[in-house]
Amino acid sequence: MRLVVGAAAMGVLLLLRSRPFRVEVAGVSMHPLLDPGDYLVATKAGLIRRGALVVVERPGGQPGEPTFEVVKRVAGLPGDRIDGRFLRSAEYWVVGDSVDRSTDSRTFGPVTRQDIEGVVRLRYWPLSRLRVFTSKR
Repeated sequence: MRLVVGAAAMGVLLLLRSRPFRVEVAGVSMHPLLDPGDYLVATKAGLIRRGALVVVERPGGQPGEPTFEVVKRVAGLPGDRIDGRFLRSAEYWVVGDSVDRSTDSRTFGPVTRQDIEGVVRLRYWPLSRLRVFTSKR
């Protein structure tokens, strides 16, 4: 019993160190995986791997326009060649699963590591769609 309690406590400590935060899905760019009204947990810490779902601070369309957070899938890592260009150090190519309904790196270009707010770990609502996410598609 002590082992179970100790393991649970260690898990909670590790989770808190990764600085989790809540994300509400509002758009359809990640459909059918994510739908409007889904609630996710993302963590600030973590490796960014190909296939991972990430929360990105999306740049505004025009200078001075506000930015906002979007959830996208990592399709390209630093050093990859995508659309005829090489991604530099700390650059990532992110896309939506619903290609025809997504504004992503094909529109606004690569994002930097600094633009990535966190890695999505869990969908906790609705309960019927509870899911833990890994980097694999």
